[in-house]
Amino acid sequence: MQEGGTEFAPEPITCDRCGDLATRTWEGDREFLQLCEGCHDDLGRWLNQ
Repeated sequence: MQEGGTEFAPEPITCDRCGDLATRTWEGDREFLQLCEGCHDDLGRWLNQ
């Protein structure tokens, strides 16, 4: 996704962790997160431990 979401979003989409503009999504068993690149990378490292 482009930074902050799509042109169809009524407001910019922000990272659920830090509040920066989101560029990635992550879907777990019960969660759906909007994340910026840095937080997405952090989550990937944490999940691979």
